[in-house]
Amino acid sequence: MESMRQSAKLESLEGFMQFVITSAGDAGFPAKRIMEIELAVEEALVNIINYAYPDQDNGDVEIICGLEDQERFIIEIRDSGVPFDVGAQSDPDLDATIAERKIGGLGIFLVRKMADEMQYKREGEENVLTLLILKPEE
Repeated sequence: MESMRQSAKLESLEGFMQFVITSAGDAGFPAKRIMEIELAVEEALVNIINYAYPDQDNGDVEIICGLEDQERFIIEIRDSGVPFDVGAQSDPDLDATIAERKIGGLGIFLVRKMADEMQYKREGEENVLTLLILKPEE
């Protein structure tokens, strides 16, 4: 497993994404699946950047990722921002008209759809979001 820590700012997003893309590529994922992983991680990071540190100029985000058991790609995203259990959020009503829909919620929905498994826990003063991506059979 490798890790990267940067400020929770939009300027850090590109570096984080390159780190995850490279890690997924090194793990042997095909390009289409890497794009899905990229979308899920980007959505999670943008939510952290925009909402985790409302009372501070910024905080840090750490991403730890790598292949486990040669078939499970783990992405762990850690921040010390306000507690936010993404797993407790309900899916948006995709059948509602645009006027009827609540603002937000699509990002978390996309993360759930792109990852094979998503877990959240509060560990001490940190939010820990873990995404599990199963490696496709060759």
